[in-house]
Parts: sequence; structure tokens; C-alpha cells
Amino acid sequence: MKVGWWTRVLARFNGWRYRYPRGRPRVGQWIYVHSARYLSHGRDDFAGGRARVKQVRDEGWGYMVEVEEQPGTFYNWTPLALEQRRLRENHGDELAHADPDSRPEFNRDSWS
Repeated sequence: MKVGWWTRVLARFNGWRYRYPRGRPRVGQWIYVHSARYLSHGRDDFAGGRARVKQVRDEGWGYMVEVEEQPGTFYNWTPLALEQRRLRENHGDELAHADPDSRPEFNRDSWS
């Protein structure tokens, strides 16, 4: 997958060291994912950390990754791959897991 020249220029202009993710993630590989907190449906809260890749979909423009710890949720691999070092430093060996918040004030949605 190619990276446009404008993306590289913007990355340098903003003072970031540009590191494009190489390769496709593999099923069974350990990666790091973000935490997710929701105000209106706290029962879906998720604590980030190390997670095992369950499925990888090639979307033509990049890869979408599903992890075993959060089935049904797909992550865009390109930005996630760029953040692996930072996420590893933040989470260490912590495993990603569901972290539901069942308090009624955080579950006032119509999704039920």
C-alpha cells in the first residue's frame, strides 16, 4: 500500500517522525488497542491493552483488524500501527478487556 507524498510532507511539517506501518497484521498476532468509554451506553466500555488479532480484512485502502477481546469491532490498522509503541508504553502487559459501566446515568440510550 502506497503512502501519498502529501501525507509524508504533512507529517514532517507537524514535527512527527513518520513511520508507515509495514506489512499486514497476522491472525493470532498480539497488538495493542485503545480504550473506549461511552457516556450514553457505558455497558459497552472497553479497557485497552494487548489483544490478539482474530480477523484481518483487506478493504483496498488498508486493513481492518478485529480482536478476540472485542468481537464485532474493527480497527483501522494504519493509524493503530503507528501508535503501537505509545500504546505498549502505556499498557505494558495489560490485556484488553470489556469494562462495562452499568450505572443508569451512563446508560440512557435507546439502543437497548
